[in-house]
Amino acid sequence: MLWQQDNGAEARADLGKAIGLDPELPELHNNLGSVAWGLGDQATAEQQFREALRIQPGVAEWRLNLARVLATRGEIAEARFQFEKAVRLKPDSAEARLDYGRLLADQNDLRGAIRELETAVRLQPDLWRAHFELGMALGRKGNPIAAAGQLRIAANGSDPNVRTEALEVLHKLGQ
Repeated sequence: MLWQQDNGAEARADLGKAIGLDPELPELHNNLGSVAWGLGDQATAEQQFREALRIQPGVAEWRLNLARVLATRGEIAEARFQFEKAVRLKPDSAEARLDYGRLLADQNDLRGAIRELETAVRLQPDLWRAHFELGMALGRKGNPIAAAGQLRIAANGSDPNVRTEALEVLHKLGQ
């Protein structure tokens, strides 16, 4: 698709035309929401994800997309609701668990965050961001040994951004 090739404006126009031809095709709305999100248009992204869910409410990925937009916009209560629905719809989604765990940690619900992040790393052991976030939540919860273990896993992963962040935190901890 065009939006995956960095032609966001063109993809947006093409998807808008396609929606005009078939406004009840939820995938088009989700794709347009993704393009809008990539272009920084949160309002349109939210609107399109909501429209996709109005047409077909049982798709976890679309709930997750909407939850991410809502969390970014600071609409925490509804974001949490949408994350919970996404996790119920697809309990084996490590990405949903990671993002939900991050939201919970940001809201200082460390017990909930740790639960979701532990599930994420169990579901996808090479999801290095989940190890990093779990390490941070464990540290905030007062478990420095377990935190350092998760941060070391993240520091040894293949994601260079996560590796850098984990090494910085470990260095600050004297490890």
